[in-house]
Amino acid sequence: MPDVGTQRSSLPLGVVLTGESSGLHVHSSTVFPAGSRIYGPGEASDTLYLVESGGVRICRFLADGRRLITAFYLRSETFGLERDDKHHSYAEAFCPTTLKSVRGTMLHHENASELFPVAVSCFAQVEEHSMLLGRQSCIERVAIFLLEMTKRQSRSSHIALPMTRIDIADYLCLTPETLSRVLSRLRTDGVIAFSGLREIHILKWQTLNKLAS
Repeated sequence: MPDVGTQRSSLPLGVVLTGESSGLHVHSSTVFPAGSRIYGPGEASDTLYLVESGGVRICRFLADGRRLITAFYLRSETFGLERDDKHHSYAEAFCPTTLKSVRGTMLHHENASELFPVAVSCFAQVEEHSMLLGRQSCIERVAIFLLEMTKRQSRSSHIALPMTRIDIADYLCLTPETLSRVLSRLRTDGVIAFSGLREIHILKWQTLNKLAS
């Protein structure tokens, strides 16, 4: 399986999660219903979030009203770190989601070296997504996405896709109809099989790798 991107960080910070660092305030877990907003553009970026269950989409809206999803965060992954003290996108729960939050001025301290893995992970999302959208072929984009999801979930050939097809299409800058056609083609060619509405079984790794390369 090819290296399709940097693994998302799962908050490798014992001090952050336990609140041992000065200036940090660990909040209890909060449940967000599907579709609810966690934060939006212009709001202070003084909080990191750890996904305990469910999932989150990061999105923004283009001038013509179209939605662009730039990242998904799943269980044990961390999000919320920005390049400055304000958020620039929306974060929304795409299904019932439980988050643990860590708030404090240390998040933007120049000596906060323990946050470096989180920063690398968050900012790598931007590069990954730009590279994915640079692919001319729709099937290339879908293949890369499936491989990325497999890598992140470490579930062998079975991939859980808790987000909707519309969310996936907006992430790949495809129409839902195009996404459905590509997935149907992969199934017809025996590359994947569907296991219910939200799970895919990869049958031909070599073929999927070639499509993504």
